[in-house]
Parts: sequence; C-alpha cells; structure tokens
Amino acid sequence: MKKTILAAALGLSLASGIVMASVTSDIETGLDMDTVISNALESGLSMEEAIQQAVAADPENAQAVVDAAIAAGATPTQALAAAIAAGADPASIQVTSSDNSSDNSSDDSSDDSSTESSTGTISPPPSTGGSGSGGGGGGASPS
Repeated sequence: MKKTILAAALGLSLASGIVMASVTSDIETGLDMDTVISNALESGLSMEEAIQQAVAADPENAQAVVDAAIAAGATPTQALAAAIAAGADPASIQVTSSDNSSDNSSDDSSDDSSTESSTGTISPPPSTGGSGSGGGGGGASPS
C-alpha cells in the first residue's frame, strides 16, 4: 500500500515538472502568450498555475501573460493575482476591462456610451507590517 501511494505521489510530481517544462519550452520556442496559456490549460493546468508558470519563466512579459489569460477566460483580478503571486511587479501590469452591455434607453447611434472601457493598475493592499494579530476594521491613513 505504501509503495502504491509513493508511486502515485512521484508520478504526480513528475507530471507537474513535465508541464512546467512545457510552459517554459513554449516560451523559449517563441510561441505567443495566447498559445502558451492555451497549451498549458490543455495540458491540465489550472488558469492560476498556467499564469504563474508563464510569469515565472518570463517575468519581463508578465503583461502579455495577463492579457493572454484574460483573453482565455480569466478575470482581470484572477490574472493579476496569479501574476503577482509568481513575482510580477504589480505596478508594471495594466489591466483593461470592457463593459459591452447595451444601453437601450437611447437609439442615438452616435452615442458611444453603450461600450465603455476602462484601464487601470490594480495593486494589492499595502502591507501593514504587523504580526497579523490585530483587530479588524480600517481606519484613516496617517497624514
């Protein structure tokens, strides 16, 4: 029984390494990030794993990884969080979201208000440097 469990654990460990090598080799081969993310997902990685492995293999292209992940179905928040977890600089990633909902209150075709787009940098909250044993609740920033 112990041998079976050990063999299964070793097999899963090796499979993970093979997938990581696949993401790295896709990037080294020069495949575009859309293809890298797609291949990673097809090989069984979760979206977060695909993003993290791609960013770890090519940190300078974290923006392209995030963009490809969003195009593949990740939410902007999910893509950004996974990229940051892999070591990407949050300030270097611009996340763009589009709202393509239609506004039926006006038939004016010259009004572009039915499609809104916003771009911004999403950053994690600043670290308080505390021990984590403090209470809840926010407060005003010191001035």
